[in-house]
Amino acid sequence: MRLVKLPWGAWYQETMKSISFPSKWKVDIYGSDHYESLPRNSLRKQLHLGEWQSQVQCKKNLTNGFENGIGIAVDDLTRPTPAKDILNPLIEFLNDQGVSTHEINIFIASGAHRPFQRGDVVQKIGQTAYQQCVVHHHSPFCHNEYLGKTTMKTPVYVNEYFMKMSLKIAIGTVLPHSSVGFGGGAKLIVPGLSGIETIKHLHGDFPHCKGKFAGISDNPLRKNIDEAGKLLDIDLFIQVVCNPNRSIAKIFTGEGVLPYQQAADYVREKATFPIKKNYDIGIFNAYPLDTEFLQAGKALDIMRSTENKVVREGGSVILSSAASEGHGFHHLRSPGMIAPFSGDWSKPYEGRDLIFFGENISPAMLPEETRINTQVFNRWENLLAFLKRKYTLADVAVFPYASIQIPNYTGS
Repeated sequence: MRLVKLPWGAWYQETMKSISFPSKWKVDIYGSDHYESLPRNSLRKQLHLGEWQSQVQCKKNLTNGFENGIGIAVDDLTRPTPAKDILNPLIEFLNDQGVSTHEINIFIASGAHRPFQRGDVVQKIGQTAYQQCVVHHHSPFCHNEYLGKTTMKTPVYVNEYFMKMSLKIAIGTVLPHSSVGFGGGAKLIVPGLSGIETIKHLHGDFPHCKGKFAGISDNPLRKNIDEAGKLLDIDLFIQVVCNPNRSIAKIFTGEGVLPYQQAADYVREKATFPIKKNYDIGIFNAYPLDTEFLQAGKALDIMRSTENKVVREGGSVILSSAASEGHGFHHLRSPGMIAPFSGDWSKPYEGRDLIFFGENISPAMLPEETRINTQVFNRWENLLAFLKRKYTLADVAVFPYASIQIPNYTGS
């Protein structure tokens, strides 16, 4: 048997899930677990905070010593950002500028996702920040300030407490995204710290304005978010690029969209890989976006962005996810919410089997139409038995970090 290990359970198990294939099957594994290594003791240097010192002091004078406090927005556990590794040197720097720790406010940019509990906060921002800073849990339903509308008519409502901060900092990861090109930049705030009307509009259908996977140039949906970002008055963006294994590979800092664009260019270079053939079976693993089943579909962007060519017609598309929090929660997309997921999810894959694999996935998580036309396996041995009945020999492609990988398909 050929043994393959999948990274499993970001923020939770952080282990490797073993799966196996018959020795006669051809198995190709795409992607490594890191782009480059960034030693933790060099983080403060990589943040280039010394270059930002004069601007901080100028803002301090303009705002009467940061009288309204300093706001730092960080993403939630659906994203891999190890924010605590950034916050520790950042807080030290702010202390050196005469800012007391209790003046620092950390905003969890959860958008329409679930609120944090204590353990979540400590995992994301670290024990020091949890004990000494003020932590704000965002709600999309209250205390959001209206800032205006974008050209695409998106009403921009943003957390009013964050907007009142004398100094505003955003810490987030830049990742490939199916419609806005890459997550990161102003997207941390819009929709991460936005009101529900903003979130609804950003998740709407724009038939005349199509987004792009892993592309920000000529992308109207990305342009819309960046336009909203101009209303936010963010003083410093800290754009983190995580290695596939969630360690920090690179940091880009600065004002405006430049650090985001630099980070996106870096991710595009590092995450893109060639595929020269198609396969009978594709294993698309959701790590590091596998905290909840709701996020796991991003692992199938490899299929969508190659017009399904990675897996042959009649083949098997397998989405694997730890789904450590089970289905997960979203104020729009969860069952019974404003705009729940529905329909037949297998339909876009044109005659290929769509299969879900993971111990925390159940058929009940799927819309009824999807449930009828797909299968769920909680144990690998059961899924392997199904595959062996279907294939005597098979070509298999394994994408361990499919949710953040960018394919360059050159096959026929």
